[in-house]
Amino acid sequence: MSLLGLIEELGELAHSHLKEQQGIRTSEDHVAKAKDAIGDIVIFLADYCNARVFNLALIIKETWEQVRKRDWKRDSKVGDVDLVELVAKALWNASSPPASWITLTYNEQVEWREMARAAIKVIK
Repeated sequence: MSLLGLIEELGELAHSHLKEQQGIRTSEDHVAKAKDAIGDIVIFLADYCNARVFNLALIIKETWEQVRKRDWKRDSKVGDVDLVELVAKALWNASSPPASWITLTYNEQVEWREMARAAIKVIK
């Protein structure tokens, strides 16, 4: 049951994120809803790991060890997603009022991608 709860809470997180980005339903506290969903996700994930007898802390530690050793230049794709594009959007979303990435001009998107490349270098 914890897996279904995890999925449901992930949906709530996506919903609050989307509404905040779209700038709609402004009477709702999207940030508070996102934080609540994140807390619930962690709880459901911990419960799922406990039921499966997985050590969540160890899983996180081992995964982080692999991720931090990655060659982000050589492996700039995460699945089908370009890491630079992903980081650029994350940086822009974190520092900008709710709006859509696609509303930026081409040159603005290029600037954000350059900042993302610089951030990725710092992470390495």
